[in-house]
Amino acid sequence: MTVVVRAMAALDVPAVLALEQLANPHPWLEAQLTEELVHPGATMLVATRQDAVAAYLSTRLVLDEWHILNVATHPEHRRQGLAATLLRAGARAALDQGARVAHLEVRAHNQGALALYTSLGFARVGVRRGYYAPNAEDAVLMTASVLDVVGA
Repeated sequence: MTVVVRAMAALDVPAVLALEQLANPHPWLEAQLTEELVHPGATMLVATRQDAVAAYLSTRLVLDEWHILNVATHPEHRRQGLAATLLRAGARAALDQGARVAHLEVRAHNQGALALYTSLGFARVGVRRGYYAPNAEDAVLMTASVLDVVGA
């Protein structure tokens, strides 16, 4: 199936909200998604298959730092490279806007995400103890060169 990566639009919010509720233990709310769409420095991308949203990426650019806020893939489309495709596309856009370094936090137990980020050039640089509520799960801090993510 062909994958199309494009900028997220307001019309995508209901589909992304539904994806969030399936993919994340503590999903973003509709207001958060809507606000992020218009936030200066924010980039939101979707990956679609047959015009249906299969994954999405939310990031922000702060000076020369690219911050990955959220990546989610519909359970039926996992392990098919969609998150990596979105991250590479986002990294290319961030690089074009002057980003040099990428940062993210990921749940310490999320082995699939940790493996994905490592494959894209991210390295563990720290831990935020008790970062994720309500169960105080740790967050692993990871950093990469944006060029490495683009080239991965």
